[in-house]
Amino acid sequence: MIYAFLLFGFFALFNMIIESLIIIERKIEVRNYKLEGYFQDNEKVKGFINRLVKKREFDRNRLNKLFSKTKFQFEALIFIAPEYKDDLSKYVVPKPRTKRTFFKIPNIKRGEWGRYTKYRITDDHIKKGLIFWEKHKKTLAKAQKIYGVPPEYIIGILSIESYFGTNTGKYPAFDSLATLAFTKHRRASFFQRELESLLVMAKSEKLEVEKINSSYAGALGWGQFMPSNFKIFCVDFDRNGVRDLWNPKDMIGSIANYFKKNGWRTGQVVAVRAKYVGNRFRQLKTGYNTRYNIATLDQTYNITPKYTFVYDKKISLIKLPRYDFDELWMGAKNFYAITRYNHSAFYAMTVHQLAQKIKQAKKRQ
Repeated sequence: MIYAFLLFGFFALFNMIIESLIIIERKIEVRNYKLEGYFQDNEKVKGFINRLVKKREFDRNRLNKLFSKTKFQFEALIFIAPEYKDDLSKYVVPKPRTKRTFFKIPNIKRGEWGRYTKYRITDDHIKKGLIFWEKHKKTLAKAQKIYGVPPEYIIGILSIESYFGTNTGKYPAFDSLATLAFTKHRRASFFQRELESLLVMAKSEKLEVEKINSSYAGALGWGQFMPSNFKIFCVDFDRNGVRDLWNPKDMIGSIANYFKKNGWRTGQVVAVRAKYVGNRFRQLKTGYNTRYNIATLDQTYNITPKYTFVYDKKISLIKLPRYDFDELWMGAKNFYAITRYNHSAFYAMTVHQLAQKIKQAKKRQ
């Protein structure tokens, strides 16, 4: 009996020693993880890692491992830098840009607005918007009370950005941003900052960065926030201790916060349709960055609001080319606030018009 006990103890001790050696071996392996794979000779990647280790206290081996396992996202790259489209070899030398000649052809963008909104303002978008409103009415009301942003505009953003969470991106976020950050093109430095923000976000929120998916450009979650926007605008709106880009409640508060911090003015108008003489508008420059005095537009150019428009600040002129005519709109400060989410007049007008249609449908219920 004693011998059996001693033999059992011997085997138990032996197993403990073996397990300890395995753990030690693994620790040594982790401590010595070297940069390999596609980026192993990339000096900018090495510099990026060094900076994060020194200034952000990241683990070097963890970063080496991440970059070593990165899968080059060629499809994401050609979205951002189309000059790479025909380079199917090593993806390192961009195709030279060719000079483009522009000709002034009347009505060259005829019907562009209709094509843009065809799949963005639909009955399905309105229907799903109403369902979302009913499901999250308390959270939407809370966001409006705190930030002053009406529910229909938050719903409009969520509809267009991810169709209420059903399309948050199929690309591995780290791989896409690493590809875009360390391939030579004009926006590479921007994506280096976004990659750093992604890593910082994952560290602070205890997320496994390898498991995060995004758009091809690295936009995340229901609201498609870029990683750099996370720290600035994302809020823990349901107060569960986590700021979650994939949580609709947190995203309702975060989008409202985004608008508020970008100049949204509670209770003020967003945009109004304008009247002008003719079918095609060429009198003045248009776009969300334009600024005009309403009285001057009326007196000098015979451009007036089509409906009552109580607003005492300068407005922007927005042109929406339809097939037979140009729609002209006056955009207020709140319209400009929407363009901070996506720097496009078409985008902001789509959010506005979809929001108004959802609001009208809500009133009919």
